[in-house]
Amino acid sequence: MATNPPETLAGESEVSDCDYRMLVISSVTIYPLWLLNIAFTAWNIYTYYFLMEVHRGCWHCFLAYYMIVTISVQCLTFLLLVVAIPLVVFRMARAIRIYVTTFFLTIWLELMLSLVLSQEYQAMGDVTRMWEYKHSLTFFEVKYKCCGVLGPGDYIVIGGSPPNSCYKDNSGKSEDLHTKGCSTVSVKPITLSVCVITSLICKIFMLVVLVIYMIFLRRTKTPIRKWSWLHPPVQVEPRD
Repeated sequence: MATNPPETLAGESEVSDCDYRMLVISSVTIYPLWLLNIAFTAWNIYTYYFLMEVHRGCWHCFLAYYMIVTISVQCLTFLLLVVAIPLVVFRMARAIRIYVTTFFLTIWLELMLSLVLSQEYQAMGDVTRMWEYKHSLTFFEVKYKCCGVLGPGDYIVIGGSPPNSCYKDNSGKSEDLHTKGCSTVSVKPITLSVCVITSLICKIFMLVVLVIYMIFLRRTKTPIRKWSWLHPPVQVEPRD
């Protein structure tokens, strides 16, 4: 049977051109996404740090612990974003494969922490632990207008008297005394800002584009760029 090599070669060339076009498009798309993610991540670090400062009086609360972990994850994400550009510029397909896996895990962890911080929970565990280790309950007493673990009687049992934080506006008047215990209150959740949600969407989009870029790097068998690409040798023409 007769074969038709020219048509086969033309078809292969067409696929190769399409692959190369996708490689260029994906590589160009990564840069604006990278800039957006850098900006959003830096803003998220500032936002969570500000929220942690607001909860400074409750360092022993679960909420504060989760905030510290969230800020750590955001800082790790920021470092990962810094690493991304050299991998793309030097076309390191194998390194990008490892990077994509790590980046996916940080995005997933960031999403889970955001969901945890947006949930309301009972303060009983925090209040009981702080009382047991003799830490001040001022944060809860002022913010949630409560007193002691179960009520003002907790201070009297240990031979003391309710602190000013148990009174309305720290007045110290008996009629302004808060009677409910702090173990009965609920810790209000943190409202997820538009910036946090947009940041997660941009990171997922960048992850998808990185995967596409890696796939077409391998399909086109694009070689890794050498460091000498940054400083190409200067050719000096010989004089006559």
